[in-house]
Amino acid sequence: MTSSSNPSSVPTSFANDTPNPWGAPPPSGRRPNKGQQPEGLGGLSGLGVTDFFTYKNKKSGGGGGNDGTGNGGPTFQWQPGNPVRLATIGAAIVAVLWLSTGFFVVNSDEEGIVQLFGKYNRTEPPGFHYRLPWPFETLTKLAVTRVHRIDTGTGSPEEAKMLTGDENIIEARFSVFWVIDNARDYLFRVRDPEQIIKTAAESAIREVIGQTPISVVLTEGRGQIETSIKAKLQALMTNYHTGVRITQVQLQSANPPEQVLEAYRDVQA
Repeated sequence: MTSSSNPSSVPTSFANDTPNPWGAPPPSGRRPNKGQQPEGLGGLSGLGVTDFFTYKNKKSGGGGGNDGTGNGGPTFQWQPGNPVRLATIGAAIVAVLWLSTGFFVVNSDEEGIVQLFGKYNRTEPPGFHYRLPWPFETLTKLAVTRVHRIDTGTGSPEEAKMLTGDENIIEARFSVFWVIDNARDYLFRVRDPEQIIKTAAESAIREVIGQTPISVVLTEGRGQIETSIKAKLQALMTNYHTGVRITQVQLQSANPPEQVLEAYRDVQA
């Protein structure tokens, strides 16, 4: 019994069905020459067996890919952007928000004083305006039409006592009404405007009362006294550059002290 070594004796089905790990044979049916890369390797020549299967595993996503199924499915990974680009975008957003803080509104009864690095820069009228954000420019809004009031002689009884032109003692209490006439002077020229107004008012009141007889103070002379005090007080405010305009002075009460009130009434009777 003899066996044939003729290749043609190999079953056709086996020859056609067995996969060739090196790819399809050349059209001529010859094996590739030594040193020639077979088709289908795609640049894998020179790799060992272990390297080959490692490469194939990476290409196919084998070994339980990142989809968690172990089937080597597609992977989804968050890829951070360019750090410089992200920093630039973040800085731009912060800059826009910072610049937007410069918009402001001055109400109809106000004036806005803008300071550049702490120094007076400009006065803004009522309306919608813009300034450089802090720390370059700062804003102070003052109510210039609001009427303020200061009372004198409301403390201790000694504060209200003063001498008249005929050297009688009376207790007089006044109210002074004023508004801000110059916002710049009011804010920068004087340290404590209200205290200055009160001190100047007390000085003007004592000067006028000291030139007026007690009978005039207690009777028909009140209107003239108020007018005189207002004029003197306004002159002081102008000289001190307080930025204040005196609108009215009212004499609230003027009476002899209680200790001499009965004696004064007896004299008048």
